Amino acid sequence: YRGNWRGSDVAVKRVNFDEKHPQFARMVDDFKAEVEVLSRLRHPNIILYMGACLEHPNLCIVTEYVQCGNLWEVLHRSSRPIPEDAKWRIAVDMAKGLTYLHQMKPPMLHRDLKSPNILLDSQYNAKLCDFGLARFKNDMLNSSGTTDLCGTYGYMAPEVMSMKQYSAASDMYAYGTVVW
Repeated sequence: YRGNWRGSDVAVKRVNFDEKHPQFARMVDDFKAEVEVLSRLRHPNIILYMGACLEHPNLCIVTEYVQCGNLWEVLHRSSRPIPEDAKWRIAVDMAKGLTYLHQMKPPMLHRDLKSPNILLDSQYNAKLCDFGLARFKNDMLNSSGTTDLCGTYGYMAPEVMSMKQYSAASDMYAYGTVVW
């Protein structure tokens, strides 16, 4: 949803989880983990977190509103093409956002980088969003010592499809796919 908070345009990502769903508690925990991740990030090429409601049934995340929407929609639904200089800026902005994540202590991996998770403002500045699958590198192995299958197949690195350890290189594979 689009909203206004203290005079600023904001986006409100609201989730509706069915309390009767067998995975309800896990889904709420995953949502809270996304809020935790997003609340720790501050970079011009990462969506700006502004707040959240963590009480069911009003679970939501409030972020800055980014005017042009996501890169996928701009590429596939917009009637005007992206200018060449803006294409380069988008690629550089994505790289800056990933570099910020990968240089954190400990490093953070996005794990679902794709064109729908890249927002563009009116000047075609790119911001990474949707940190529901993001993890700190130290927290990624499951109890069997492998990595869970995550992300979107069209952007997924071969090692992720093989359920081998996800790394910054896996995010970079997805980056290359988006740029391509």
